[in-house]
Amino acid sequence: MKKLLIVLAVVAAAFAGYVGYQNYSHQNKWQAHTTVNGIDVSNKTFEESKAIFEATAKDYKLDVKARNDGALTIKSSDVDLTITTNDAFKEAFNDQHKSIVFPWQSYDYTANYTVKYDADKLNDIINKSELITGSDKYKVTKPVDAHYEYSEDKHSIIIKKEVQGNKLVKKQFKSAIKKAFNNAEHEIDLTDAEKYPDVYKKPSVTADDKELNETLDEYNNVALRFINIKITDKITEKVTPKEILTLLDVSKGKVKIDDQKVDDFVEKVCLKYKTEGMKRKFKSHTGKMISVSGGDYGWRISYDNLLSKFKTAINKDIDKKDTQAYIDDASKENKKALTTKITPTFTNKGYALNLDNKAADYNPNNYTEVDLSAQRVYCFKNGKVVFSCNCITGLNRKGRVTTTGAYYIKQKQYYRVLKGDDYETPVNWWARITWSGIGFHAAPWQNWGAWSPTRYRSVGSH
Repeated sequence: MKKLLIVLAVVAAAFAGYVGYQNYSHQNKWQAHTTVNGIDVSNKTFEESKAIFEATAKDYKLDVKARNDGALTIKSSDVDLTITTNDAFKEAFNDQHKSIVFPWQSYDYTANYTVKYDADKLNDIINKSELITGSDKYKVTKPVDAHYEYSEDKHSIIIKKEVQGNKLVKKQFKSAIKKAFNNAEHEIDLTDAEKYPDVYKKPSVTADDKELNETLDEYNNVALRFINIKITDKITEKVTPKEILTLLDVSKGKVKIDDQKVDDFVEKVCLKYKTEGMKRKFKSHTGKMISVSGGDYGWRISYDNLLSKFKTAINKDIDKKDTQAYIDDASKENKKALTTKITPTFTNKGYALNLDNKAADYNPNNYTEVDLSAQRVYCFKNGKVVFSCNCITGLNRKGRVTTTGAYYIKQKQYYRVLKGDDYETPVNWWARITWSGIGFHAAPWQNWGAWSPTRYRSVGSH
């Protein structure tokens, strides 16, 4: 027993001596297994560790990880970054030497320090980064609010979940980078929503929005309908729930039809099928293809008439049972219960309606050409000139010039008295072109023996 005590005493003395020696020998050094802010300073003097620590700025770089595999690397040389230790670094050194330490233990200290960099260079890098500007390889997309959408598969209006997007809030982005610099972090992960909750722009409406969910059934009852607009026997404009959905809005918790959106929608339909006044090519009497624009020839839907019929159709009450029946089974019969057919009124109709070539709306074989420069009329039938004659068009004066364009023959009379502010003239063979006074008619009072292509300039028609 006595020997054991002696052995233990010797071991204790040796242990104490070792610990004491290590503490004594490291009075001006960091202990082994010591790191400061993750940098190994084991067995280094304070000055040596300080130099090592500050030298890390030369090789420092910050890797930024962003959404959609976005990335940005900023090197210390890019922004003239420097790291300088301060009193906190010295305090950590002194703290390790305040009491006895055990050399086999690990010591990890955190110490603040001073980081300096060129703020203008950092701002320039951030502003030009593809994470902000986007590029061909990296698309920047804004967040999309949760919204209603028509589902072909579910035959109903559904709530489309919000899309987060990857558009950064520049102020928060800069703040995250500056904070990483100040902590000498080598990587930041902006996809970590808990750590960086405000660095990306957020959708303002999410799929769990109360109003969005509470009005879903009502949206289905209003939007789930089909309106077929019969343009011609061969063309029908089909307005589906997908289009009708865009015409609705919510006001005070109630689904409302937006009158302005309906007005605009109907106008687009009218314009889609309008050919009146557009530029057309036709074969002249010379055999060459020439073009003319203007005039009132062509297709034109009465906007007021279609708007009235469309509003009646979209406001039509539909039984909720019919709506649910279609959602459960999108059969032709169930769809028919949700379908309204309307026929617009045309103020003008052309010879043909071809949406692939809207200008091809006239009969290319039968038409009349008035050549103002030649002062002649040419009538085409079956693609050939079957009649031609001289003419005298409007006097080259404001209010009397014959306008160019493509027109209908609107009225034919054997006899008519043409009246104006300073004339009242009976004529034969009146064929009206416009309601403002342009038309074909005989003019026996003109001296046709003196006719020339320029005669209209002095004795032109009204």
